[in-house]
Amino acid sequence: EERGKIENRARKNVGSDVFLILTAGFAFCMVVLFWYGDVTFLPMAAYLEVRPTLVWIIQAFTISVVVASVYGWQTSRRVMLARKKMVIVHEFEEAQKRAEIDAKLKSLKG
Repeated sequence: EERGKIENRARKNVGSDVFLILTAGFAFCMVVLFWYGDVTFLPMAAYLEVRPTLVWIIQAFTISVVVASVYGWQTSRRVMLARKKMVIVHEFEEAQKRAEIDAKLKSLKG
């Protein structure tokens, strides 16, 4: 069971997850910022004296990029560690198979 978890994590494609967060996260941020516009982008737009739509888009984009970057950074570390563990497990299994074959050969010879 633990090996299955390690295999699944090692096969994970971080790039596709980050892309999903960028696209879906951007849309989600747009909706949330729209509902809370009175306290998020509208005051900032008034302070900067720019159009609210521009601030709304920039805020949503910035939030989604930051979240996707943090997620990608954390996940890529986990995937890298899982791949290292898979190499160790694979080497151990190969050594175990070689030991079994050697033991069978010795029993046949002796």
